[in-house]
Amino acid sequence: MSDFRRYHAYDRALACCLALYQATATFPQTERFGLVQQLRRSAVSIPANLAEGLGKPGERERVRYVNIALGSASEVDCLLEIAHRLGYLKAAQYADLGIHLVHTRKLLCGLRRKMSDG
Repeated sequence: MSDFRRYHAYDRALACCLALYQATATFPQTERFGLVQQLRRSAVSIPANLAEGLGKPGERERVRYVNIALGSASEVDCLLEIAHRLGYLKAAQYADLGIHLVHTRKLLCGLRRKMSDG
């Protein structure tokens, strides 16, 4: 069993999730059970799936969970764009969260590649 906390991809995914939680705290109250909940759930799914997958015994299963985390990152990306277009995120916030997400995806892709190669 692997300690998921030692992976840089996990640290970055967690940081991205926490930044998103902070950003959504300023969303309108009417979005509390809509966009805020959806964004937070998909953001939590990134580090959670990575942690779960890294705890699995086989490489194939681990790669599957990394792919699920990548899918959740794409969902977050889409939802952030919606939030930005609705005016819930300022341009700077949207850009910062996008940078977090890009770095997270790169690390996840690198981890997947490493797992697939070896």
